[in-house]
Amino acid sequence: MIRFLILALVAALAAAPAHATPTPPTIAQLAAFPRMSSFTLSPDGKHLAAIEARGEERVILVWKTDALNEAPTVIGTAKMKFTAVSFIKDDLLAVSLWQPYDLRTDRVTKTFISKLFITDLQGKAWHEPMPLAHASSRDEQLAQARTSPDVLDALPNDPDHILVVNNVGTAAGDVYKVNIHTFKADRVQRSEERVSGYVTDFAGNLRARLRADLVLAAALLHDVGRTLELRRGPTFKATEEGRLLGHVHLGLRLIEERSRTLDAEARAELLHAVAVHHDARSARTAEAAVLYHANQLDATAATRPVD
Repeated sequence: MIRFLILALVAALAAAPAHATPTPPTIAQLAAFPRMSSFTLSPDGKHLAAIEARGEERVILVWKTDALNEAPTVIGTAKMKFTAVSFIKDDLLAVSLWQPYDLRTDRVTKTFISKLFITDLQGKAWHEPMPLAHASSRDEQLAQARTSPDVLDALPNDPDHILVVNNVGTAAGDVYKVNIHTFKADRVQRSEERVSGYVTDFAGNLRARLRADLVLAAALLHDVGRTLELRRGPTFKATEEGRLLGHVHLGLRLIEERSRTLDAEARAELLHAVAVHHDARSARTAEAAVLYHANQLDATAATRPVD
């Protein structure tokens, strides 16, 4: 009986149609822009926009959400290619584009430029996010041609303004409030050496962005002195140095010995963050304060009873 069943199974498998070998995609298919991408809804919910790929060309489609069965408004471009679109106001779009660019210095370098423009829902009027200052050198002129300011915050509660970050020249990193009707820009914040850019809260107020590299380095090294404070397990008794000096002092010594090639200012800030990670009142930088609170949160979570 078993032999009969095995023969029947083999016969059934032999009679089954062979599956076609899958065809790998071509390079052109892999490199193709998605058919539809970058969907974005207006803040008032009345319009929907997206980018449609039509072969090598890309267009922006804008629909009325209460008439999605009707043909959308089509916004095209002659030379540049759309890469992203998003609403910044009910009737304004922020559009990212790119195109090939010949960088001419002492030689010609084939490269690309990426630009950001603001346009209406019909694509009739196009503006850069803010007027560019007069270039003071050929290098700055080239930099202006290749880059654009970034929209930091669309300020949804302010119908007339957006916040923009300049990326070029001596004012790089400065934050401007831009009137979307006149495109007049007023600087509201100068960049600072100790700040790694800015973010905004829900009210549109500026907040300094922490320097992630400093926070990460301090977090990794803040307890490195434990390696000299404690003996090997299983008892982990304190060493003589550990009993007298403590892990913070020993950690600072280790970092000082092994960080002589660091920039002096960065080294001082790292040492400061490690030095005060048990003393919030002594913190003199935002990164040091964050490390203190993160360390406290970790200690609380590690010692809290689990039900």
